[in-house]
Amino acid sequence: LAGNAAAYGLIALAGYKYNATMTQALPFLALGLGVDDLFLLLHAYKGVMKHFRGGKKEVLVALTLMEAGSSVTITSFANACVFFASYMIPIEALQAFSVSAGTIVLFNWLTAMTLIPFMLGVWAQLFETRAAVDVSLKDAIAELSLEKKRDAAAAVQGARAAADRTAPAA
Repeated sequence: LAGNAAAYGLIALAGYKYNATMTQALPFLALGLGVDDLFLLLHAYKGVMKHFRGGKKEVLVALTLMEAGSSVTITSFANACVFFASYMIPIEALQAFSVSAGTIVLFNWLTAMTLIPFMLGVWAQLFETRAAVDVSLKDAIAELSLEKKRDAAAAVQGARAAADRTAPAA
């Protein structure tokens, strides 16, 4: 949404007049293309997290961008080139739509390559913290259960010893 808002602002500053096609179709086109980039990055991040759980957040984000960054870049620039090339259509409303769509695609790409990796890094840090808490919690539970086992073993031995003392000699 941030990329779309910035693109709409730049389009307005460039002096293009909004027409019915732009106001009705462009938001859905922009969100669809932006969500597609997001899905690619999240899918790659899921795979990276599966194989490199516990890794540093910088490494996880870098591996995610290595895996999906080129796909997002190629598709975004190809879409932008197609929209900018369609500016040659001699209909003013379609020219404005084409330039606007190309601009929005580029801003979506910029958002996908800057804000999304930042959010994935924050997410990785959350998992890193959660993993550390889980490990310390597991250690604490293991220690408690070990103490309980020791206490139970001592109680059993004490009961056996008491039973041996009170049992009549045969």
